[in-house]
Amino acid sequence: MIPQVPSGEGAPDFDSDSEDELPPGWEERATPQGQVFYVNHVDKSTQWTHPRTGKRKKVAGELPFGWKEQVEPDGTILFIDTVNNKTTYSDPRLAFAVELKDDKNDIRQRFDSFSTAMQVGLGCLGFHRTLLGLKAY
Repeated sequence: MIPQVPSGEGAPDFDSDSEDELPPGWEERATPQGQVFYVNHVDKSTQWTHPRTGKRKKVAGELPFGWKEQVEPDGTILFIDTVNNKTTYSDPRLAFAVELKDDKNDIRQRFDSFSTAMQVGLGCLGFHRTLLGLKAY
């Protein structure tokens, strides 16, 4: 399914505690290739960019432990949590989707709560080496 971007789209005005929170009537989904898109159930439209932030995201990596993907005969993709015996249409990796960056030196959201201090330190060190023109060892 290729989402179509409606003409004249704009960021809606609403109150939220989180920049990533979706407006009422919106849903986040992912294509089989891992591209995140957004469904507006009110307008019955889809778009590639987050309705509030305007950012694009992707999901990557393997499914979490205990999850498997099943494709139905009609092409519908189901995600099955074999540990809790639950089935959903939502990709469980959406919770860990990352922003697509235009600049590889942009370190925002490169690290998450699962990153170690060493990963963050080394990642920032690489950024500062580039910024300062230092050679890597």
